[in-house]
Parts: sequence; structure tokens; C-alpha cells
Amino acid sequence: MRKFIIFLILAMFVQFTYGQNVRRSVISSFGSKGNPVNGVILRSTVAQPPNAGTIKNSQNNLRQGFQQPQPLRCQNAPQAAFLIDSTRSGNCGWDYRFIYTEDSEAETMFSWTFSPDGIPSTSTEENPLDVTFGGSGQKEITLVVTTENCSYDTTYTFEYIQPTFSVDLNITDVDCFGNETGIIEPTVIGGLFPFSFNWSNGSENTVLTSLPSGDYGYTIVDNDSCVVEGIVPIIEPDTLDGFFSSTGTSCGNSPDGTIDATIFGGTEPYFFEWSNGEMTEDLGDLPIGNYLLEVTDAEGCSMFLDVLIESACLELDFKNLFSPNGDGSNEIWEITNIDQYPFNNLELYNRWGSLVYEQESYDNSWTGVNNDGYALPVGAYYYIMKLNDENETVHTGSVTILR
Repeated sequence: MRKFIIFLILAMFVQFTYGQNVRRSVISSFGSKGNPVNGVILRSTVAQPPNAGTIKNSQNNLRQGFQQPQPLRCQNAPQAAFLIDSTRSGNCGWDYRFIYTEDSEAETMFSWTFSPDGIPSTSTEENPLDVTFGGSGQKEITLVVTTENCSYDTTYTFEYIQPTFSVDLNITDVDCFGNETGIIEPTVIGGLFPFSFNWSNGSENTVLTSLPSGDYGYTIVDNDSCVVEGIVPIIEPDTLDGFFSSTGTSCGNSPDGTIDATIFGGTEPYFFEWSNGEMTEDLGDLPIGNYLLEVTDAEGCSMFLDVLIESACLELDFKNLFSPNGDGSNEIWEITNIDQYPFNNLELYNRWGSLVYEQESYDNSWTGVNNDGYALPVGAYYYIMKLNDENETVHTGSVTILR
């Protein structure tokens, strides 16, 4: 009984003498021990709750377990209590409003803090409106209410899930240059059925077909007036085209012509088909003739090239006179382009039919002499030029020597 009386007296002493340092006012168990030097130590024996602590000074030690009420002057001040309400917004998100549920006073001030991605992030209004968030996740809302020197705060955390209303677009581009084969097929994700579609080309269809290349804007509205919009490009390949280089057959119509084709545009890979049955891009060992190439690209677009292979052999030009007189002008008998026939044979006859000059592989070197090297008299001489080509071509005519 004596210990209990001492405990009550000391509890009152601690409360009124050191009240400014005491955070707890209810002790769940009682006990004390005296110390004439250091004063009295009071203890409680229940499990200590979160945020409960020990208050002590040089003479007293008090461990407590329950929240001490605000000072009497603050107990009737407006506290921090609110409700959260939300509505769907036109851009397919949520707009939040925060409703203060206490009776505020004229001097009451409000300080709201929303999660880091809150828009806005803070507010001093009593009932903030039109608050949104940047994305899904935990959102922490803190309200601090201050009336004169009295302050209360409340923090509320909730899981925010961003509403899903989006569109997945399946796009088919134009296959060949200039065609109208583009397709846009939208698939709506989320939102509230039914949906309305408005396209920049004036269509209200869900799927667009037979489109030429270009940009197509879209606006999709669900039954809750949420909106998804954007622009879809439909592209087309460049024109499938090409060119070629070729070489004609050599003299004698040898089958050695070539075609080198170059293809561009369209959609690779390319596929080739020649009129002679070949399936390669380039051709070689070709005789004289016309060759048609059809090129088809990966999208089935096609184009044609028409190539003519001619003889690359130039015509021979036989001069009909020359003057080997030593003046340095017109000294030799010249046959233009004879070098294309390196296996030729030349025979020269006088007017009586006698062979006066002969040369294998004539190379424009005859100076009007006979086979013995003596100068022939002026006059007309008759030639037989055998080209010795595949066609056994022979040229005949006359040449006159002047001095």
C-alpha cells in the first residue's frame, strides 16, 4: 500500500513537473523503486507498441505505451480526415478529387502532397479537384491540417491501376509503286464498347482497305467518351526499274555477246526470267539477237527489259587509191578496221591477172611494191581480201597507185 501511494504521488510529480517532455500518459502496469540519490524510476511491463519510447532526464525515467492526447486547446481543432473520389477523364485516365470531411475554421490551412507523379504534386485547397497520376503503382496521399498552432496529418496509400484503352494497328503497306493496296486493321484494347471510328480520309469504317500511300489520322472514341488518336503512315516501295549494258558479238558473228542488267526499286529479292530460258541476272556467250528480261520482286511486282545484241564488228573501208611517192602523205594502202580480222589474207593482181603481191594478216603496211620489194608502176590493181571468219567473207575491188 505504501508503494502504491508513492507511485501515484510520483506519477503526478512527473506529469506536472516534466509534462513538456512526456509523450504518453497511460501506464499499463505499475512499479517503482526508490533511490535517494537519483530519484524514482517508473516502469511499465506491457509490450511496447511502435513509436512508443522512453522519456528520461537526470532524475526520472518513464516508459509508456499509449499516445498522449493533444493539449486540451487542440483537441477540438479540425483534424486531417478526407475521402477520395474518382471519375473517368476524356483521355482514358482517371481524375481524382479529395474531399475534406471535417469542419474547417477560417484560419485552417491545408497542405496536400500527392505521389511524385501526381499532377499537380501539391495543393493548398480544401478540396483539390482534377488530380491525375502519371502511371500505375502505389500512390501516397498526405494531408496536413493546421489551425493556429494545432496540427494534424493523415497519410493514405492506395494502388492505382491506369485504365487501359489503346489500339493495336495491323498495317499492310502498298505492294507495288502506284498501287492502292494498303490496309489498316485496328484492334481496340480495353475501353467500353461500342467504339466509333473517324479517319482523316472521311471514312468511319473500322478497317480501311484499298489505300494508296499516305498518312491516315484516326480518332477512336469509346462508350465512356475516352479517346485514342494518332496517325498511321502507309508507305509504298520505289518504282521497280533497271537498266543494262551490253557488248555485241565480235567480228564473224561469234556467240560472245554479253548483257549486264542492273535492277533497283521494288522489294528485294528479285527474280529473273529471260526469253532464252535463263534465270540469272546477267547473260554471256550470246549470239546476235533480241533478248527480253522479265524481273519480278518479292511482292510480285514486275518490269521488263528489251536488249538487242548486234555485231560489234565495224565495217571495213577500202581506200581506192594511194600515192607511195615518198612525200610522207598517203604512202600506204589502208583498209579501215582490218585489225578486227587478224587472220585475213590479201592478194593483189595486175591488169593482166598476174599475182604481184600477197600478205597473210594484212595490217595496212603495203607501200605499192611487189613481193620482191620493187615498186610497181602506176595503175590499177585488183585485190581479193579473204577475212577467214566463220562466214568465209571475201571482199574484192580495185586500188590505184599514183606517184
